[in-house]
Order: sequence, then C-alpha cells, then structure tokens
Amino acid sequence: MEEDAKVILWGAHPRISANEVGTDKNSHPTINKEASHHNTKQGGANIMDIRSHIASFQSQWINKYLHPREAPWKTVLDHWLYDKELGRAIILTKLRPQDKPLMDRLPKGATYIRDCLKEFLALEIKQYTTLKGKPLLAEPLWRNNRKTFNWPTQDIAQWEKHLKKRKLGDLFSPTGTPLTTEEWKTHIENSVPPHLRSSPRSFEWRDEREEEASNIYNHLPSDTANIARAPNTPNMNNQEIIALSNLNNPSIITYARTHTKKGGPTTHTELWLDTNRDPHETGNPIDISQFDRTKGTSLWTTHKAPKGQNPEDEEEETEPSHQIMGPISSTFPRAEGWFIGKPALKQGTQTNPCDHNGTPYGLPDLTIHYITEASTKLQFDKHRPSAELGCTTKKLAKLSADN
Repeated sequence: MEEDAKVILWGAHPRISANEVGTDKNSHPTINKEASHHNTKQGGANIMDIRSHIASFQSQWINKYLHPREAPWKTVLDHWLYDKELGRAIILTKLRPQDKPLMDRLPKGATYIRDCLKEFLALEIKQYTTLKGKPLLAEPLWRNNRKTFNWPTQDIAQWEKHLKKRKLGDLFSPTGTPLTTEEWKTHIENSVPPHLRSSPRSFEWRDEREEEASNIYNHLPSDTANIARAPNTPNMNNQEIIALSNLNNPSIITYARTHTKKGGPTTHTELWLDTNRDPHETGNPIDISQFDRTKGTSLWTTHKAPKGQNPEDEEEETEPSHQIMGPISSTFPRAEGWFIGKPALKQGTQTNPCDHNGTPYGLPDLTIHYITEASTKLQFDKHRPSAELGCTTKKLAKLSADN
C-alpha cells in the first residue's frame, strides 16, 4: 500500500496494477519520507502515515467498547474483559499486582481485538485527578486512580465480596453523611460470611472489619466527604436531562428532560433511550415529586466539526450528539476527564484539562483523526525536511538581509 501511494503521489506518470501487490515503479519524492508527514507550514506534504492511522483505527474499537451503546460484539468481549467489580471500566483503572493483565485475558486466537487492545493501552490513558464533583462518588474504592489503598489483599477481598463496598459512594448514606459506628456494626453483622456465622471466628471477623471501618475514611481522596455531603440537586435548566429513582428500587432509573419557559412553570417529559443510548421524548409528562432521588446524568458528548472543516463531508452536523451513560454519581467512567498520557500526545495539561471552549477533554475526543495526527507528530517530529537541513546559518542571514 505504501509503495502504491508513493508512486501515485510522486511518480511522473503513475500507474499501478490491480493484479500486483505493491509496485516496482520508480518515483522521486521532493521531500524525504519522514518529513513528508509534516503539514505544509512545517515544510512537509501533509501525507498521512498509514501505520499510525491503522493503529488509531484499532484503538478506536476499545474506545467504542467504553461507549454506552450496547452491541453483541461488546457482550463477547465482556466474557474476557468484564470485571465483576468495575465492569468495562477495568480498561481505565490501575491494576493491582494480583490482577491478571488485560492482554492475558484475551485468547491468543483473537488476534485482531488483541491488536486493538494493545494499541489502546499504548496510549497510556490517564485520569484528570483535578476534576471532582459528584462523579467522584462513582469511582472505584479499591482500584482508584487518585489514591491507593495499602491494605492487605485478603482484607480488601472481604470488603468487596462480603461487605459489598466497591465505590467511594458506598461508604456514605443516601443523604451523603458517613456511616455511623452503629450503622457499620449492623452492616458488618449482616455481612458475616455464611461459613463463619456459627463459628467463634465470626467474632474475630467482625472485630477486624469494625476496626477497618473506623479509619477507612482517612484513606479516601481529599474532599470526598465534602462532595458526598453537598446537595445532589441537578441543574434544572431548559433541556437539561435528569435521572429519577426511588430508594426501594434504586436500580430502576427513569430519565426526563426539563422544559422551562420564562415566567412559566418548569415541566419534565419522559425520555426513552434507544440502543445507542440516544434520548427521545415520549411526550409523557413526569411528576418528579413522585421520586425519592433526582440526579444529574453523565453524558457521552461528541462535538461535531463545523461544516466545511472536513473536506470529505461538507454536510457534517454542527450540533453535538449526547448519549446517556447513567446517573452522574453512580457512573464510572464518565466521558470527560481523560487524556493521553503518552508524551507528545497529551491534550491539555493535568492542571488545565480543558480545550479552548472550557470543556474537559475526555474519551469522545480520542478520535481516529486526532490520534493519527498526534501519533504521526510523535514519530516524525524529529525528522526535518532536507531543504531545511541544507539551509545554513549564512544562507538564512542572506535571505533575511535580502528581504
């Protein structure tokens, strides 16, 4: 493919044969191969590096795996990668020493998806730990990107398996307050493993868990308790999407869109989600007072390029698309707040994780175009055009004087 592209781009009379793999035709590029991948302002020819493009295309499949849309191929991949505690978020969290490496979870015969996962992991995706708010409560408790628990593995296993404490938000009551000593005692009493309940060892097990519960809040990321206590009231701006649920059945979520009119009442309309998790209004009004909990929603927002910016699609939409991931305080990972950790591919910085519009970078920004462009820059930035290398200081001085 690269041989054919070289002849088409640089050959005086390019001809390629459909029956031939590659080509033996001669061509004489006016820019050396490595420098040709730079944009024209840097003396290159803006030629795409096909290897970087293929790697970017492959890494996109894992990004799509994290997208809220459900699909049969994701169910197949779940069989190998899905974590019972973290779900698909295992892709973006720090593994513990005892965790099986992700690449080892895929069968060796699944060569293509192994290549996709390899290219995605090579990007070294990192989390912006400066972004907090209610989404912090949905982050994993034990495999957290912000702070590591240095507890013995067997103790953490007890909390995960028997106490069912897996997210930061699990350590707080529905009102956002830390669990009291009595609440911990009751919960621990009800969580004793079945095989220990009639054994004297059960008293020792309870004592161990109660001691751990007494200082677990000291191990949390900063501001976690303040964030949990903060009101969980979502924005009620016009067109805002909210999540509604009841305490007796919190797993059943109803989504609604807010409608506000100047000088008029605020109303809410029920939403139906299609397989892509796109919201559609059903026309049915919703009385939010009938629900115990009202939360904001975590959205996967894809920003479209302005019309005409993409030469291949001049009719490209300008409005962003939104897919619903779930309630904001129980959905991890959220779409925003992630960046490529690999040097020279970073978007923004750890202290300023936003683009020029003030929107935090995230998973939707990891497009094929962006990764291809950034990977090419990383690989070929050191290679300068021959004309630039041949331009000595004296020649530059002369050109400057002539101008």
